[in-house]
Amino acid sequence: MAVVEGVRDHPDFKVQFKHLIDLTHLTGIKREYIKVIMAQARIAELVAKSTSDILSVVVAPTPVAMEAASMVIRSWDKLDTPVVRRIVSNMSEAEALLGCRKGTLPELLKQPGYPLP
Repeated sequence: MAVVEGVRDHPDFKVQFKHLIDLTHLTGIKREYIKVIMAQARIAELVAKSTSDILSVVVAPTPVAMEAASMVIRSWDKLDTPVVRRIVSNMSEAEALLGCRKGTLPELLKQPGYPLP
């Protein structure tokens, strides 16, 4: 929940921006379904305000990260939202999907203020 709130409250946040979710450092999954549903409800509130599609790219380089990403993506199946969700295994693939120059995302993630809470 803190991540969703942190993104929403960030001064640079705009609902139509492309989203990068980096699960590179994820080491485990807590199956707290009520918290997940609450976070997704907050996300749905945010994206409902978008007037165009929103690209959301999840970097999931490990089996644990892939499992977590897949569970969340599946939970959005068949829901009418403007979010186009993609899972990739590395930052290079994310850069390609997001239209970034090669090497941009690792440098961005080193800047002060990142990652978000």
